[in-house]
Amino acid sequence: MKVKNFLLEKVSPKLLGMAFKESFKILVPGGPLLIAGSEILEMVLESGLEEVINQSLTEREEFRVGYSAIQIYSEINKRLIKGDKIRSDEVFFLDNGMYQSNANEILEGILLACKREHEEKKIIYISNILANIAFDSEIGIEEANHIVKLAEELTYRQLILLRIFEDHKYGGFNIRDFKLSTMETWELSYNQEIIEMTKLGILAQLDTDYFGIEGHEMTSDALESLVQRNAYIELSHCTQVIPKAVVSTSYGYLLYDLMGLSEIPHEDVTKTMQLLR
Repeated sequence: MKVKNFLLEKVSPKLLGMAFKESFKILVPGGPLLIAGSEILEMVLESGLEEVINQSLTEREEFRVGYSAIQIYSEINKRLIKGDKIRSDEVFFLDNGMYQSNANEILEGILLACKREHEEKKIIYISNILANIAFDSEIGIEEANHIVKLAEELTYRQLILLRIFEDHKYGGFNIRDFKLSTMETWELSYNQEIIEMTKLGILAQLDTDYFGIEGHEMTSDALESLVQRNAYIELSHCTQVIPKAVVSTSYGYLLYDLMGLSEIPHEDVTKTMQLLR
């Protein structure tokens, strides 16, 4: 672990780009040997990283790109160790008519997003997108590009909120079950973030007026019944937000899964959860 932390903090990604095979013998169990078993993917990762690191980067940008590259390689190797199979559709790895493959396009998009990302806690989760898409042939290039763009737009706290609302599933957590008529600035902030996520189709709020349960106990059965009936309400103002009635959508779950948001540290989740009570 000390070696990995030292490399993340001190080693230039330019060095990582030239000698990543040697680096990953230290960083990842099995390292490049497993990647070498999938030559096309290895070429994509190496050429994509080289494309980005050859640009003029600040020291901090070098750190972010290197951190992202290490996360991508590490997660891919973990899945290969588990026996997962890399997607077999050739379209993802062959020339897309723009002198690169779709896989290269996604990798470059992710590395550039991480290069610009000032909320560096997000880098792990943005990087996970490629590590997971590489094993899922159901995700096309258009969907992948949109997911990367969406992940870049969201704040780290919004990623935490997505994890909370995906995990709580119909009122599993002790969070607020009523509206706020007046708010402090910090309350306006997180409620606005929730509204933004509903407009992006990641979250949705159940219509608690549907069964007349607003202001009464919102049981998990009642909330689940609203989901089954597609009884949602469009949010336009912060005073409408009822955290206990907010759920993740199917697209929200896709983002949650591809970004590996279940791995967000417990302390970060707990801190955000306090805002919702």
